[in-house]
Amino acid sequence: MTTKSIIAPSTHPDFPAATYKTLHRRNTSMTRWFYFSGTILLASHAGIAHAAGIFDNADFRVSGYLRENMAIGFQDHPERSAATGKQFGGKGDILMQRHTALLEGYADLSWAYFGAVGRFSREEMTPYLKDLQESSKASAAAFGGDATRFRDFYDEEEMREYYVGFSIGERLRFKFGKQQVVWGESDGFQAMDVIHGYDFSWRSSLEGENEELRKPLVLANTQIDIPRFDGTLQLVFRPGWDKADDIGHTVDLFGGRWAGQPNKGVDTLALIPYNPDHPSGDTDSPSYGFRWSAIAPFGGDIGYSVGFYHGPKLAPVINSIFNPFGPAPKNGFAEFINPIVDTYGVSFNAYSETIGSTVNGELAFTPNEQYNYGFVHGAGLDGIIEKNTVRAMMRFDKLLPKFGTKIKADKPPLLIFQATDVWLPNFRRSQDIVDVTARRKEHSVMLTAILSSNYKFDTINPTAVAAFDPTYKGAMLVPYVDWVFGDHWRLHTEVQFYWDFGRHTDPEDGSGATRTHGFGTLNNQNQANIRLTYQF
Repeated sequence: MTTKSIIAPSTHPDFPAATYKTLHRRNTSMTRWFYFSGTILLASHAGIAHAAGIFDNADFRVSGYLRENMAIGFQDHPERSAATGKQFGGKGDILMQRHTALLEGYADLSWAYFGAVGRFSREEMTPYLKDLQESSKASAAAFGGDATRFRDFYDEEEMREYYVGFSIGERLRFKFGKQQVVWGESDGFQAMDVIHGYDFSWRSSLEGENEELRKPLVLANTQIDIPRFDGTLQLVFRPGWDKADDIGHTVDLFGGRWAGQPNKGVDTLALIPYNPDHPSGDTDSPSYGFRWSAIAPFGGDIGYSVGFYHGPKLAPVINSIFNPFGPAPKNGFAEFINPIVDTYGVSFNAYSETIGSTVNGELAFTPNEQYNYGFVHGAGLDGIIEKNTVRAMMRFDKLLPKFGTKIKADKPPLLIFQATDVWLPNFRRSQDIVDVTARRKEHSVMLTAILSSNYKFDTINPTAVAAFDPTYKGAMLVPYVDWVFGDHWRLHTEVQFYWDFGRHTDPEDGSGATRTHGFGTLNNQNQANIRLTYQF
């Protein structure tokens, strides 16, 4: 077997799919035992309560969906199977065929409310996935590690959320349990939105509803309204009761359909497993933070927030034997860890009459954030360096009524333009800080534009998402249409195109791997996606 390049974690802000989480360990016995039990129990209790008339003023709701996802490739992948030596396909192949059921229950008893969300997913092992799985097994054998089962990542049966909430007086609200707490002003860029990681292993970063990919955590979430200052103080505490794989981003390190080129069919986890017990990144360690959100007192409807969070770095780094960060790796070579970091942030949002746009901004500072560096032993394997990091975002949301008239849209189209940057102050090129497998630059900039419109009374909703990376030279275009059929049926049709204008890997021999950034890993990944949903 020819050993291919191993792609190290990325730190690029707009490409969480290129930041690598590793061992996705499923606590299958518990998830199967709890599979939908909480949601179904809640729904059954709702029916009993209604029948008995016990809670006449209570509000019980049950909702959910049944969903089919399918993706078809436009291009063959140039990598070769470690099992057969043959080149992988992809063009015209079914890359994904996924079945999902979600059930959500909610009960408001006036003195408290309860909620639960259960999700069940199964994937067909298409011929394309089977080829990748066989190659992944062969690569794991060559690395001398345990092979990863694709189904451990793609299939799920879990209670995603279960929580209880109540209020004390008119100003204090409390919610405890597995839930999602979203901070920040941007959906595709994580500056202060650092509480939860995302699961990008099966869908990369392009799922429209963030809650489908966000990984809920067990949290104590308290909000205190302070009318005198026209604001709310939010306190969040994570006791550390979550599973190890609930922490940080989960991406394709096992050689599946979203493995970055040139690592299709390469099981990196067999060589570099995840260590959730490292002293600098123990996933059982508590996390905590606060966020103050208010309206500025100096006039105008200007909202702002100030926040802090102490918790694990979402994008893991490699702790290698060549220069260990604390204890040496357990396997004697290398391991992925999620070190604990502190993040301080501010944000604002306001409407500008001058430009006729809503303006949003965000700035976050993380002191001594961990990055991999060096290329002597392999990209990022020379050790871990700590660097202060500044993440900045500016976004403009503008309605285009004149353009809407020209294209005969029912409503004024919405244009969103966003610019982001990740800056490493006191940057020195000689430090060889790694981004994916390439040398990082002082600034990592991303420009994103989204244009959406509506037709036929909001039943046909086309959108186009475009992104350009001026730092590392790449681009993405994703046009899609959401179709509404009555009260229950929804159809999402989408195509994805990626371009790498800089140097990229040669999958045959791994050359160029030290020059590959986010868009380079997405070479030959153009595809179409179809999602059909029945919601109830």
